[in-house]
Amino acid sequence: MKLLLKVVLALTIVSIISNVVPSPFASWAQDTAYENCTDLRVDWPTGIARNEKAAQKISAAGTAKPRVHAGTYRLNERLDADGNGIVCENKKTEAWLLGEALRENKS
Repeated sequence: MKLLLKVVLALTIVSIISNVVPSPFASWAQDTAYENCTDLRVDWPTGIARNEKAAQKISAAGTAKPRVHAGTYRLNERLDADGNGIVCENKKTEAWLLGEALRENKS
């Protein structure tokens, strides 16, 4: 009986907290249309991928790996200028790529 009471109390507390404390990912949970890439990168600094396959492919090609969010991708597909499945991708800098190469050589 005591265990059941503790479980109910814990679930009640979690429920109250989740309704009072806003999630830092709330904007990511909603599909949002952006005016341009500058505005989009405020919330999505590495861009948005249509799916995981597109995100992996662009990451392997030397671009920062974007987050996958199909709904927001669909709303902003017009910003995917090269049609690669990534909206507003953020190219890695040469310095970043050099650092990655040095880290790989140490391994």
